[in-house]
Amino acid sequence: MKTETLQNLLARVMVIGVIIAAAVLVIGLAIYLPVYGDRPEGDKVFTGEPSYLRTLTPLLEHVVDAHEVGHRHAILQFGILLLLLNPLVRVAFAGIGFAIQRNTLYIVVSTIVFAALVFGFLS
Repeated sequence: MKTETLQNLLARVMVIGVIIAAAVLVIGLAIYLPVYGDRPEGDKVFTGEPSYLRTLTPLLEHVVDAHEVGHRHAILQFGILLLLLNPLVRVAFAGIGFAIQRNTLYIVVSTIVFAALVFGFLS
């Protein structure tokens, strides 16, 4: 695989990831704003996020919930999660591309960056 081909692939991965995340966010906002858009500002008591938004499995269950066509907050949270996962996927593709090129230095660097991103997401 040529370096130019790898760069084009990584650029496509990034653009497609951002477009998918943006589409999910726009859909979430289109569902969220008609119901909650007229709420007054100034919530003085911080209540935090509901527990189902804190872990992946309940979040996905609420996104595809047929009862309410997905919970509005869950869809927005999922769009943000997709946006945040975009660099992780891009680094993984870069590491695979460098492995195909047999570029040892960049494989090591990609692996370190990937591990740091995974550690950051899980902590």
